[in-house]
Amino acid sequence: MLRNYAVVERMICLRPVRKLLKFIGAIIAFIVVGLAWMIGYLAYESHRVGAISKQFKPGMTVEEAVAVFPTDFFSASIGVPSREGSCKNTSGAISPPEEAPVLFPEMEDGDAKGKELAWDAAQIPLRLDRFELLDKHLRERKNWSILIQAWTAYIQNSEHPEAIAYCQRGSAYLVVGDFIRGYEDTKKSCQLGYQECCTDLRKLPREKVSAVEAKEKRIADDAPFCEPPAASFSMIGPVADDKFNLRINAPTGKGDPTQKTVSRAEFAELLNGEFRGREWGVGFTYMTATPEHLSFSFVVGRDGKLKEISRLRGWE
Repeated sequence: MLRNYAVVERMICLRPVRKLLKFIGAIIAFIVVGLAWMIGYLAYESHRVGAISKQFKPGMTVEEAVAVFPTDFFSASIGVPSREGSCKNTSGAISPPEEAPVLFPEMEDGDAKGKELAWDAAQIPLRLDRFELLDKHLRERKNWSILIQAWTAYIQNSEHPEAIAYCQRGSAYLVVGDFIRGYEDTKKSCQLGYQECCTDLRKLPREKVSAVEAKEKRIADDAPFCEPPAASFSMIGPVADDKFNLRINAPTGKGDPTQKTVSRAEFAELLNGEFRGREWGVGFTYMTATPEHLSFSFVVGRDGKLKEISRLRGWE
């Protein structure tokens, strides 16, 4: 009798364990099925988009490339690449390499005051006084990389950045040991009339300044003339009725973009006219039902023919 009772007791105790194991097994099966679906789906999408990218081949003309432009992309961007080297403008002055667009930085976790100051500073229109408050806070915390990024975002998004913006960014560059950029910003701030930075400029080690100036002279002597700015285009897909709805951004990047709907023939004519004699490129992005997206691009050379098609890549 006692033996039967013990067996029943063990069975009763095992029931919750069995239920838990079944529940865990169901979760594992769901995850496995979900992963299998995701892998299969991404493989299918990669094959499909990869087949689209393979329609573009080196040597194609712009007309031939536009004739096979896809219509099911999520977004597309068209424009000349950022200039990586210095060049001479029409007056003979040297324009430095173009900076890639910089986003407003994220503050560190746990820095509640910094997040509040950063939120205020990022409001449009950008205001110098808010950035100065953020600058003071970041200097106290010695967050130099974040400070540099914040001032870069301010400078890039201001039509006429104040001299103090260059001075503050320059001093941060000097602290982290980037003497060349620190010197360039400090000198620019002084040239714009900010006397405090002129004082800082005179305090910089003369041997380092002489080395930078000698390098600048060599660059100036060898620099090509700057090419005129070109417009850039963007599109949101999918395309309907084989008509492309272009968002046209002005060559200077200033002012509101304009909209234009064009046929494939008109599209090719527009691209040939805007980029004649220039190197430019197109990038396509495809969204998927997963966190990973797909993209590919191609480059058109100065002769108006495709010269490079990128491999399909995935990113989140």
